[in-house]
Amino acid sequence: MSPLENKQLIENDCSKCHDDLEKKVKDIQASEEERVTAISEKIEDMTNKIAAKYADEIAAMKAANEARPHPGCVRGACQAAEASAQRAVLLGFRDG
Repeated sequence: MSPLENKQLIENDCSKCHDDLEKKVKDIQASEEERVTAISEKIEDMTNKIAAKYADEIAAMKAANEARPHPGCVRGACQAAEASAQRAVLLGFRDG
């Protein structure tokens, strides 16, 4: 239970030092809610701007990732390994 919900506490104790503690607390909470909302909106706006700015790059990376011949292939590693194996066969180091 919030101390603010205890009318006896507010009237007998808190009111000795605070004129209108309930109003003060509500004002602080409202101010903080506005601040948090403003920060959240800025974060959302920045996230949307970043996503829009890099949408083409993100799409290209996703397409490249989906085009990999093997799930673990990174930056052409599969193609490089395959080319190396083909050279080894051509040079006679391995059977084809």
